[in-house]
Amino acid sequence: MRILEKTRMLTVTQAYRLLSALDERATEAYALRVLRQLRYMQKLRFESESLVTLPSIIQHSGDISILAAIDIMLDISKDAPLDVGGESPPFSLRFLTDDGNRVGSYGVVVVEQGNETMINFQVEEVTGNRTIIYLIENKEQRTLIKTTQHHYFAVKDGKKYRYYADKN
Repeated sequence: MRILEKTRMLTVTQAYRLLSALDERATEAYALRVLRQLRYMQKLRFESESLVTLPSIIQHSGDISILAAIDIMLDISKDAPLDVGGESPPFSLRFLTDDGNRVGSYGVVVVEQGNETMINFQVEEVTGNRTIIYLIENKEQRTLIKTTQHHYFAVKDGKKYRYYADKN
């Protein structure tokens, strides 16, 4: 619920992944029962069969790129994230992880084709020590992203994401 309050939506699969990160014994059937119980308690509602949101959101009209940012967070986080921050431009999602050795601070930036220059400017205005994950539509965009910040690129390849380090 804490993450749903920040992101405003989750897929059922993402909710399952978050529950299983907290309790490795959790099954998909268990996660669905928890979601249905939360719906019964009016703490969330099903936007569709596979998407849950807060009951205060009448009809989702926001940017669904948050779902891709959540997928990236779940790929990077070994366990459930320590903290999640909602949208704060240029970031679609910010989160903290703890792998046992260090706490990592990450920001996911969704870069639509043609918006690279604007994103470059916005990211360089951000201060802080975090790793930036640029979610790009195609690998060619990598050459258009210019930043001095520590970063990686993510590109969706079918149902999975491929991650690339900067070539510089």
